[in-house]
Amino acid sequence: MQRQPMDREKITKDSDEIAGIERAIESLDRGEGVRHHRVKKWVLSWGSKEKRPAPKRLEPANRDIQ
Repeated sequence: MQRQPMDREKITKDSDEIAGIERAIESLDRGEGVRHHRVKKWVLSWGSKEKRPAPKRLEPANRDIQ
């Protein structure tokens, strides 16, 4: 079976995606994130007359706040 040539563009794209995922995981590990229920309320407001603003990220000091 013959090997397929490397697709350098795909490898670069995959590497960039992996780096982005790693940065996201690191930020969550630091406690920087948005509570699921806040994101859900925001998304459910799309298309309504009372669209909610995007929820803000919690800072590490406030990560225990609901």
